[in-house]
Amino acid sequence: MFIRDNLGTGNSWGMGVTVPGANGAGVLGAGAHDIQVQGNLAMMSEDPFDMDGGDYDLDGDPTGPFPAMQWTVQKFKLTDARLDTAEHARQALIIYDAALRQVTSARADVGAVQSRFESVIANIDIAAENMAASRSRIVDADYAVETAKLAKQQILQDAGTAMLAQAHSVVAEQALALLKDV
Repeated sequence: MFIRDNLGTGNSWGMGVTVPGANGAGVLGAGAHDIQVQGNLAMMSEDPFDMDGGDYDLDGDPTGPFPAMQWTVQKFKLTDARLDTAEHARQALIIYDAALRQVTSARADVGAVQSRFESVIANIDIAAENMAASRSRIVDADYAVETAKLAKQQILQDAGTAMLAQAHSVVAEQALALLKDV
């Protein structure tokens, strides 16, 4: 298996893999660039790198080439940066720049989501205001109808009272006939 970097330096190095045997021991090494992997592999650059090669599966049986893949580093460890040499400082700057780009990208994503939430909240506020205005118009219309009915009933009652007051001079049947017509 080989790891080839795409940082423009053209450096490639071989990597030997020992699969766990009967006693469960296993090693992953790369000559002077030893790597010990226990779940995560940290790369020093955000630039993509290729990983290809390999002629054996985990059982040791010969297989075709391991499919070539392009990987992109997702996490950076800023706490392990060393600044004792110019090369280490350059590598630290690469890591810090990549982390800053990720933070900026994450902030942009959060800002976009926040903007969408603000739009939804504004739409809900407008809908609530429109609903309150509609309710007010309905209540006003109902109030106007009921007020008109009340005024009509009061006029009829006042007319009836006035007729009954005059009824003392008129025969009772004539008063009832007048009320019947109203």
